[in-house]
Order: sequence, then structure tokens, then C-alpha cells
Amino acid sequence: MRTAAGSGPGQVKAQADHAAARALPRLPASRPRLGGTTPFVVHRFDNYARQFPEARANITEPPSEYLRRLSFDTVSTHAEAMRCAFATFDPGQFVFGTDYPHLPGGLQIFVDTFRAASLSPSDQARVAHQNATTLLDIH
Repeated sequence: MRTAAGSGPGQVKAQADHAAARALPRLPASRPRLGGTTPFVVHRFDNYARQFPEARANITEPPSEYLRRLSFDTVSTHAEAMRCAFATFDPGQFVFGTDYPHLPGGLQIFVDTFRAASLSPSDQARVAHQNATTLLDIH
């Protein structure tokens, strides 16, 4: 239920995420499944923060800047959605992921979707393994 312009359950969660990112800047945080709807609505977060004082009460930067500090996994079987996520956020923010063993049929569909997203070879290497080793500090 929407209670005021720029507020509602999704906005409240977004504000909480942004406040946590500000309070704990070194805490690695990751969002599953390409960030859900985040790549499609990140512009709304910034718009709300510009328009409504209550939406920026606990933040000092636009919400999109906090989101650039997060990582996302690539759990998706939709190459176009993956391309959108990679265009919205830097490929350096993504780690390869699967829903296995949840999705019957194994991992190949996730590998095929990742390849179909058509990243450059260097970005593919980052997402496939380099970002995870950096995030987990296992060089």
C-alpha cells in the first residue's frame, strides 16, 4: 500500500539498503538474479531522491551510487535481461551464478545464457571468475 508519494514497500527496502551501504561501506553485499528489477527501475530511485526529501533523509549520494557498490549474480535464463543488467551496472559488479540444483536440467542453460549476453572476452573472464575471487578475497 502506498502511503505517500515516493514511498511504499519497495522504496522502504531501497532506503534500508542504501542506509546499510552507507553505514557499512566495506561490507560486501550481493543481490541475486541480476538485481531483480533494480536495473529497470534504478532511475526511479534517483528520481525519488531528487523529488522527495524523505527519500533522501538517510543518504548523502544518489541511490544509484550506492548500488554501484553492490555485486549481483547472473542467475537468469534470459539473455536480453542479462544484457540490460550489464548495460546498467558495470560487468565488474557481477559474478556468475546458477539456480542449480533448483532448476532441473543442470547448469548448461546458465552457461549458454551467459555466453548469449555477448560480453567482451575480458568482461566474460571478469564475470565468470575474476570478480568472485576479488569479492571473496581468494587470489
